[in-house]
Amino acid sequence: MSAAGRPGRAGANPTVRLCKPVAAHLRQGHPFVFREALRLPPGLAAGEVVDLLDQRGDFVARGTVEPVFYEPVTSNIP
Repeated sequence: MSAAGRPGRAGANPTVRLCKPVAAHLRQGHPFVFREALRLPPGLAAGEVVDLLDQRGDFVARGTVEPVFYEPVTSNIP
């Protein structure tokens, strides 16, 4: 549970955990994360901003949820 008291949330943005080792690709600028590489919590809306965390829980990127596409998160490296 996060400091905000809600599971899957850290600060203002929901967090999404990567379940495959794709963090290096994102850090190198790859713009998409495919569905199979994520653990999407229920209730995320299309266009919602999320923070992507690697398998250790470290911040990787910030992106938006795009559940209609094969790439449900588009990352924007800060």
